[in-house]
Order: sequence, then structure tokens, then C-alpha cells
Amino acid sequence: MRISVIIPAAGSGRRLGKEKNKILLELGSKPVLSYSLEFFDTISQVAEIIIVAAGGEEEECRSIAKDSCRRKEWQVVTGGEERRDSVYRGLKAASPDCDYILIHDGARPFITHKLMDNLLTADFQDGAILALPLKDTVKRVEAGCIKKTIARAGLYGAQTPQIFHRDILLKAYEYALDAGFEATDDASMVELYGGEVIIVPGSEDNFKITTPYDWQKAREKVMTMGLRIGSGFDVHGFIAGRPLILGGEEIRHDFGLEGHSDADVVTHALMDAVLGALCAGDIGGHFPPGDPVYKGADSIVLLKRVAAIMGEKNYELINGDITVIAQKPKLAPYIEKIRSNLAEALETLPENISVKATTTEKLGFVGREEGIAAQATVLLRHK
Repeated sequence: MRISVIIPAAGSGRRLGKEKNKILLELGSKPVLSYSLEFFDTISQVAEIIIVAAGGEEEECRSIAKDSCRRKEWQVVTGGEERRDSVYRGLKAASPDCDYILIHDGARPFITHKLMDNLLTADFQDGAILALPLKDTVKRVEAGCIKKTIARAGLYGAQTPQIFHRDILLKAYEYALDAGFEATDDASMVELYGGEVIIVPGSEDNFKITTPYDWQKAREKVMTMGLRIGSGFDVHGFIAGRPLILGGEEIRHDFGLEGHSDADVVTHALMDAVLGALCAGDIGGHFPPGDPVYKGADSIVLLKRVAAIMGEKNYELINGDITVIAQKPKLAPYIEKIRSNLAEALETLPENISVKATTTEKLGFVGREEGIAAQATVLLRHK
């Protein structure tokens, strides 16, 4: 199966209340169109992607495609006055080497691999579409008044992607265009031509961004998709003759912690938590303990470098929770200053950093006052 994907992207943002074409709007950290392009770029059966752009928006669509399509061939064609005209231009541009055409709305950014697999493995004759049965009672209305209640049994709301044999879809479009037939989806064209199109269960999450409510729902979904959790743990033993540094703060105690840097066990655990959430390795990889550059290094300075990595990857800290495990010394007088130090390094507010201290009830190496351990958990959000 070789598939040409056509993405109609020549719409507008009028119903959304935006002045710009909705597929070009930033959703999270990238344009709406990017989500569909990045998805189809991962599908093995897809041979090419064709973006049908509105006149004057071709270059912007090319720029988005260049950033989003790393594996598949792609091209941008200019759309027509109506959706049917735009899709037909995409059809004419599709490679004859592809035996299937798949059409997906550029404003429907949350297609999943499960839905795609179900569609591609469906046993269909001419075509298949994603669709959901209608849940609400349907009314036919004229001039604001109900004229008829339509039984919803057997009624479905169509979604995309929709997939068809290339030859049947091309013939169906040419037949419909000759007949002057208007349609809001591609299955309608094949139905008019006499083709058989089957239903594959869609998903509520596979919604199209059309109204301001849809836009808000999409923003909330992207925020949830962009969350990452990381955890870190570190331990250092006590040693005489050096200061005890925790969370960038010097703590009054008879012993410091042994380590290549300043051995700030609290900051190290937090750094590893952030790096873990980013899938960016660990502090040993970024700041090797055998490297003389980091001999006696200030761990708060290193935390700022970790924060820079987080920024480069377009993530920000929502909150961090740190537990310091120490029999001695008592840390209550220092907690607020530690929170402030860590928050400043991560460019967030102290209220987003929690620092707690506990003992091990004199059990283990901590209980024997041989050292200090710390564990940290962070939640990051894609900006």
C-alpha cells in the first residue's frame, strides 16, 4: 500500500474568530498544520504529503512542511475557491505510483496511530472514513424554528482521515465537478459516484478546530500532551574540612559533603530530575566528575546550565518537590533560602519549589550521620 496524503489547508479562521488561517496559528509551540504533517511523516505506508494552501500562504506552508516533514516527500499546491476544488488540485498533483489517496483536515491535529491503524486495516471496497454516531437529537431548523426532528439512529458525524482507492476517488471527483456537486467531505463524492464507503470508529479526541470552544479545548489538550515528569536522587558522604552546601546555601555544621564539585546533594538531585524529564541524560554526562573544570564547582551555576538546556528544548518548570534525607543538621532555618536559590536558578518563583527535610530515625548510613541523601521530582511543561 502506497499512500498519497492530501491535507486541505486553504481554509480561514472566520468561525474561530481569528484573522489568520487557523492551520497557521501557533498551538503550543508550533503551527496547527505541523501536528498533522509530523504525524503522517511517521507512517510507513505514506509515500508523499501534499499540502493544499490558500493563495498567498504557499511560502508559509512550505516553511512549516520543511520543519515538519523529515522523512517523506512533500509539496505545496495552491487551492481553489471551494474545498472540492482544492482537493481536486491535490489529487491532480498526487503521484500515479500511489494506489491510495488519504485526505485529512489540516485543522484536525490530534489523529492517533491507533485510529490510523484501524483505518488502514479496514476491509473496504472503495473507501473508508472515520466517523462517530451522533449522540444529540437532530433538528432541522428554518428561520430559527424547528421544522422536523430527525431520528438519529444510523446517523454519524464524519471525521478525517478518509482513505480511497486512487482511481475511484479521481473518477468520483471528476463526475461530481461535472455535475456541479458541492460537498464538505470526500466520501460524499464517492457516494454520488456510486462507490461503497465504510465506517471505521473515530474518536472524540480527533476533533476539528472550528469554533473558539474547539480552540480552547485544543490548547488544553496540547498543554496536557506537553507535560513531563522527572525524578532525581543523589547521596554524598560527610567529610571534614569543607563547608556544607545544600541548595546553594552554606549550612552550619561540623562536616561538609565529599565530592568533586561542591557536593551540593540537593541541587544535584534537582538537576538530575530536570534532565530526566527532558530525556537529556544525567549530571555525570553533562558535568563529568573527573573533569578538572568542575573541581569545586558551584552547583547552582551548573543548575543554571541545566535550566538553559530546558529552555533550548522549549520546556519550563511547573513545580519541583525535593526531600532532603539527613539525621543532622536541622534544616528548618534554611529551607526558605534554599527554595529561593533553586527557584532563581531555574527562572521560576519560590512558590513552585518545595523543599522538605526528614530523617531515617537513626537507621542506615543517614541515621549513623555518615552522609546526606536527597530526592527530587519535577513536572515540566512544553512552552
